[in-house]
Amino acid sequence: KQYPEAEKELREAIKVNSGWNAPYRTLANLYVVRGELASAEEVFQQGLRAIPEDAELMLYTAQFYEGTRNFKNAVAMYERILQKNRDSDLAANNLASLLTDQMGDAESLKKAKTLAGRFESSPQPAFRDTLGWVYYKTGETDKAVSILKDVVKQAPNVSVFRYHLGMAYHKQGNLTDAKAQLTKALEGKNDFIGKDEARAVFQKIP
Repeated sequence: KQYPEAEKELREAIKVNSGWNAPYRTLANLYVVRGELASAEEVFQQGLRAIPEDAELMLYTAQFYEGTRNFKNAVAMYERILQKNRDSDLAANNLASLLTDQMGDAESLKKAKTLAGRFESSPQPAFRDTLGWVYYKTGETDKAVSILKDVVKQAPNVSVFRYHLGMAYHKQGNLTDAKAQLTKALEGKNDFIGKDEARAVFQKIP
């Protein structure tokens, strides 16, 4: 935690090799830890000016914007990544999730569905959860339930997956299973996007 010394060395590393992404990532993270978010953003932007094609640095920058709730810039950065590499499943998943949870308009949901469609048979539960949640948001409730049931079976301890399945059951009219899933979701101590909604819906179920 010798931050001034670390900052000095990282800036020297950038001078020595401006085309290496690690010092930018580490220095930006140092600023995030210190709560200096404007400085962190400046370092990410400096890095992307120096190495604009670096997919890893773009991904870290997108996640930084997402973490600081700058969703517009996060969306733009994930789109930039996918323009360079359409096969990036992580970028596609994160962008689809942002479009679904933070945008939510018809055009965003349409785009999210296209992006997440690749995860129909993915072995990654987080990616399939995104697809299931997109189906829920677009009114394809039976498809949502089918996918999200498998997701929860794969990863039963992830609260947000339980929340998504509970909401899909609720929309389907299956209040018993909805209540059971939302109970499990709310038992967890971790926060997740939609926790307030999960609690509100749970409280209304008889």
